[in-house]
Amino acid sequence: MNRIYGGLVPKMVLTIAFILAPMLAHSQGSEIEHIEEAIANAKTKADHERLVAHYEEEAKRLEKKSEEYQELAKVYKKITDVYPNIRSYMVLHYQNLTRRYKEAAEENRALAKLHHELAIVED
Repeated sequence: MNRIYGGLVPKMVLTIAFILAPMLAHSQGSEIEHIEEAIANAKTKADHERLVAHYEEEAKRLEKKSEEYQELAKVYKKITDVYPNIRSYMVLHYQNLTRRYKEAAEENRALAKLHHELAIVED
């Protein structure tokens, strides 16, 4: 229990929030300019469908970013003219970013699913 509430889960939540906050504030290509207002004012099926589209788009963007970091990790694995311990740390950091962006994409998909369910209820 202590590991869940005292360490691992809060750190994961903070990490995901740290990744998501700037992305939600400055979502690229989304029709939703102010996500906070869109969430607070979501009352109709159409409102929730807009949020579904927003979160699905964000998930795709995050997944793409995850794939980019995965490729960078592969590049660093192949570099031989860098000190091995530094190269290992670079690979580790890119692998961590890959995982975190993938987790953030999954969280966005989960939010899209929940708003889809709310859209059905509002129908």
